[in-house]
Amino acid sequence: MTTLVVMSDTHGHHRKVPLPPGDVLVHCGDTLLRGKEAELADFLDWIAQVPYRHKVFIGGNHDWALEGCKLPIPKGVTYLLGQAAQVAGVRFFGAPWRPRPAWVKADSPPGRYSAFGVMLADIEARWAEVPADTQVLVTHVPPHEVLDLGPVDPDGQQRRRGCPALRQRVEQVRPQFHLFGHNHEEPGLLKRDGTTFVNAALLNNDYELIRPPIVLEV
Repeated sequence: MTTLVVMSDTHGHHRKVPLPPGDVLVHCGDTLLRGKEAELADFLDWIAQVPYRHKVFIGGNHDWALEGCKLPIPKGVTYLLGQAAQVAGVRFFGAPWRPRPAWVKADSPPGRYSAFGVMLADIEARWAEVPADTQVLVTHVPPHEVLDLGPVDPDGQQRRRGCPALRQRVEQVRPQFHLFGHNHEEPGLLKRDGTTFVNAALLNNDYELIRPPIVLEV
């Protein structure tokens, strides 16, 4: 068995997170708050030093500095950008993609809405890259209607913010675990059709660190 220690949406609070023992630390994106290079440098310094044999992370929509990263990824740390990797004998695939809303124009600057944004017309093709033999899928956004409640909108409605195309691909691949974050309002675990879905966001909607990492056995 391989023990995963899973977190997401630390937004600069990474040094305050209590770290349980495990084999692989997995961060599902939004390591940064304002997306600045200095924030990224601090995160990379931290993840290089934490006491895990293996570390895996992806970007999130706040991680602008990572999107155009010029800083070296530390030795012993696996950064996944739409890529597969075998880590501690486990087959991972990680990607930070976030569907851009229909109102975002194709000629808008890539990072204007969020880091790692993908046009709706292209998102299905991106998720099609998830290998069929993936055991642990790591994304920043959740699949549609799975632990994906967003904040209350100005009209008083609390809507689901997950990606339908991602859910479709997960239902095809059926990984053992699908790890994500992004939506701070509905953390936790949900098992469905052989896949355990994990929203590992550690912060609440006021960006306060209120939850510990989630520990899993693969």
